[in-house]
Amino acid sequence: CKRQAAHMPVPPLVDSTAAALGSLFATLALYPLDLAKTRIQAGARRSAPASTWRTAYEVARVEGFLALFAGASPKAISTVASNFAFFYFFAALKALHARSSKRLTASGSLLLGTAAGALSTVVTLPTDNVTTRMQVAERTGSLSASVREAIREDGVLGCARAWCGWQL
Repeated sequence: CKRQAAHMPVPPLVDSTAAALGSLFATLALYPLDLAKTRIQAGARRSAPASTWRTAYEVARVEGFLALFAGASPKAISTVASNFAFFYFFAALKALHARSSKRLTASGSLLLGTAAGALSTVVTLPTDNVTTRMQVAERTGSLSASVREAIREDGVLGCARAWCGWQL
């Protein structure tokens, strides 16, 4: 009995939840470096040093420690949603494929993974856009204020334009 239980597949909800929680921890632990990287890439701080570590240090020194987490809320939401959705969609697509009598090949698995990635992006791109806005903003407001600003500037469907380019 125990041997059979060891070979039973893990339910998609369990895999998806584990992926979401693991990614949340990793995102929050590394977020200050992500913020520094985004600021360097965006050129938001023209006088900022090119080093990611140095930029993070300067942000903390000049703007305060909590500034290292500007935009962390939408990034955490996006990461959790993205990883949960990816693993769930991938498991669902594999289950659909399993209904056929065909064996899942490596290329078939790659195709299912690509489809799962595209589906999860549809779910999470709006929060990615809000995250970037908050990371490069001169003054960071609340998550809800940033969402309202994004909608005011780009409209509700403004993120859909970015989705097409992001997928390519």
